[in-house]
Amino acid sequence: MKHFVTSLIALALAGVGSLIGCSDDSNNTTGGGNNNGGGAVALDDLGTKTAELYCSLIYSCCTMAEQAQMYEEVTPKPTNEAECVQTFATFFDGFVLGEQKKAVAAGRLGYDGELVAECIPKLKGVCSAFEDDLFKNDAECSKIFVGKVADGGDCANDDECAGASSVCVGDSGDNEFGKCQPRGAVGASCDFEDDCTTGYCDYFTNACGELKAIGEACTGSDCKDSYCNSTTSVCTAKKADGAACMSYDECTSGECDTETDTCVVPPVPAPFCDGM
Repeated sequence: MKHFVTSLIALALAGVGSLIGCSDDSNNTTGGGNNNGGGAVALDDLGTKTAELYCSLIYSCCTMAEQAQMYEEVTPKPTNEAECVQTFATFFDGFVLGEQKKAVAAGRLGYDGELVAECIPKLKGVCSAFEDDLFKNDAECSKIFVGKVADGGDCANDDECAGASSVCVGDSGDNEFGKCQPRGAVGASCDFEDDCTTGYCDYFTNACGELKAIGEACTGSDCKDSYCNSTTSVCTAKKADGAACMSYDECTSGECDTETDTCVVPPVPAPFCDGM
């Protein structure tokens, strides 16, 4: 299964997602306190504290048009920073942190409340935090939640695994828990491509497979540095800009213009909530 984390930008635009950056570093300890006098931020206060940071960035880094875009799927729409905090604190506490709190209580995740207290003022006013998952914008702050499950232990998702290269395998479908294990070599069980050192999971066999070279037979996403030609079912070299294409994976640039059916250089996205 994948991580708790999704982009905060996507969270605001879609109204769904997760909040806090996670790490596979298992050396941190569970924090407590109430942050009075600069102490640790209790886990129960994390939703509100993070909403305060998030909304301060919205009102210091985003134009009015960008704020409107951030609130597009939010009902009712906040009209000021205080209302923003109230809205997102409720959302984070109600829909985001529930599973993480359960994992901390069960000992599968560690939480560092002291680190949160250090990171909130550190990230305040840092508009580039919108480019990632807020706390993940900083290497140290990404360790707020840490996996504590050793290989072979029960896990609900990848973030709960303590090993630097470990993933939670078998937690998809009807299974609530899987097992932490290192990313597998060819033949190891898998649910997702990230479960495999090769980067390819054969979903017909749920086993890690070997990526194919140019000229070898393929079935879909099993080609290395090439694409699987749907007509010939052979791994084929990717195409340069200007070449005809039917899908993005045919192009070296990763972009196939749907109007001209040609490979193109992807457009540079306009700056978003950059404080300008």
